[in-house]
Amino acid sequence: MAGRLIDRKDENKLKADLSHMANFYVNSFKLSPKDIKTHKVLRNLRKNNDLVVLKPDKGNGVVILNKSDYTEGILNIINDIHKFKELDSDPTIIREGKLQRYLRDLKRNGKIDKDIYSNIYPTGSRPARIYGLPKMHKIQSPTAIPPFRPIVSSEYV
Repeated sequence: MAGRLIDRKDENKLKADLSHMANFYVNSFKLSPKDIKTHKVLRNLRKNNDLVVLKPDKGNGVVILNKSDYTEGILNIINDIHKFKELDSDPTIIREGKLQRYLRDLKRNGKIDKDIYSNIYPTGSRPARIYGLPKMHKIQSPTAIPPFRPIVSSEYV
């Protein structure tokens, strides 16, 4: 946005004003007493090792399940041979090494510059994690265990 300014001398003022507006908005947000109570209750429930507290896959809300039911649901997804297969070893580090060598070759041959190289060079790769969000809209009765929407997350942390 600042790059499109006609008068560049206003760039710093614009950045400062936007920063001030964002900080004011973030700092002015206050939870209601009801929200604070709800967060305390959920935090206490999460301390219970026999329960899992989740959000549903659609809409807002909170779903509280027995950990054994949640684990069984996720294992049913993982054990489906049409969706997943068991590997003998974790290929994550091997693939990271291959990509690192390839990027070094590109840099050495002048195909990419130092800045791009340093921005895309992978380090500390981890295998993906799977978790499930309950499909509350698919359950037949209030006491039934919901099916889960599998989420495979390879998010960099």
